[in-house]
Amino acid sequence: MWMLISLTLLPLYIHVSKQSLDMQKDITANHILYESLHRSLLEGYFENGDIKREDEWYRIFWEKEINIPVRVCVKYENSFEQEKEKCERLE
Repeated sequence: MWMLISLTLLPLYIHVSKQSLDMQKDITANHILYESLHRSLLEGYFENGDIKREDEWYRIFWEKEINIPVRVCVKYENSFEQEKEKCERLE
C-alpha cells in the first residue's frame, strides 16, 4: 500500500517542484528584462551579455534594426532543459 502511494506521489511532487522552480526563473527573467530596459533608458546601454542570478545564467540580447535597438530579450533554460525567451519592444 505505502509503496503504491509513494510511487504515485513522488513523481507528482517532483513535477510540482520543477514547476515552482520554473515560475521563479520566469520571475527572475522578467526582472532582468525590465532592469535592462530601465538601464537602456537611463544610461543608453544596449550591450548583449550574460548575467548570473541565483546560480542560473540568463542571456540578454538586443535586436536592432539599422543599428537602432528595437527589442530586448532574455533567454534562459527551464528545469526541463527547454530554452525559454522573454522579450519586450522599446517604445
